[in-house]
Amino acid sequence: SELVAAVLRAVPSGHHDLALELDALAWRAGQRDLVDGALGALDEAHLIEAIRRHHIGSALEILSAEGHRAIYLAAVTDDLAERLCARTLELVDIPSQSRDEAAIAAHVLRVLSDGGVPVRDAGDTCILAGTTTRGERPLVLLAGHLDTVPAQGNIPGRVAGGVVHGLGSADMLGACAVMIELALAGVGTDPERPVDVGYVFFGREELTLAESALTPLLGREPALRRADLVVMMEPTDNELQAGCLGNVNATWTFTGRSGHSARPWLADNAIHRAAVLATRKRITISSDASD
Repeated sequence: SELVAAVLRAVPSGHHDLALELDALAWRAGQRDLVDGALGALDEAHLIEAIRRHHIGSALEILSAEGHRAIYLAAVTDDLAERLCARTLELVDIPSQSRDEAAIAAHVLRVLSDGGVPVRDAGDTCILAGTTTRGERPLVLLAGHLDTVPAQGNIPGRVAGGVVHGLGSADMLGACAVMIELALAGVGTDPERPVDVGYVFFGREELTLAESALTPLLGREPALRRADLVVMMEPTDNELQAGCLGNVNATWTFTGRSGHSARPWLADNAIHRAAVLATRKRITISSDASD
């Protein structure tokens, strides 16, 4: 890091193109504290390029201090929308039906690694990025599943009316694209931020709990369970919905005693018992009744 700092200091004043390229290289190499200290040498045009082209999020703080936040946020927002659209389509076009997530997991790992994000393969189609161990600051985890339901003629993806359409674009590859772009922008690793942020990608969410990759991951990575807040990035129209319901797959067995239809009081009908439970508990029961 001392060598990197010396190189950044050696750039002559006013050579903004060279300074930005060196800053970007150092940022991707993980030397983000050094880059934060060197950004002040850039002019405004190169600061906005640092954000838009190289995803150096801390450059935005300098622009804000100069009183140009609104102008540059508008430019960044336009670019961000384009990046999120492209990233979502990129993920949609990688087949990722449940039990077939290996390709998309490898892709996410490669994109984040190439972008200089601390990331590792946690096994079984699970990828961990950013900060995933509780330190001195509160830890917030953003989590999302990489698998989709089976394709229904909706691959490849497309954009129509400003909306991304395609397999898993809503549930939940669009949210995974948001997580990737946040990680690439360095959200969660800035030492000046009040919290640490980690990113958890996992597979087989669309299947039953017994097949989910998340439960074994929590067993292998107990530090994840010490997070202060976990946000599951399922589509909720940009609202935090605490206490959302899940589902339970259960097998209920009802026994009875056969009897003649002319004298039903002599019988004990198992189907009637199931109907009573379904009515009281508001659950759906599929019957497997024999003659």
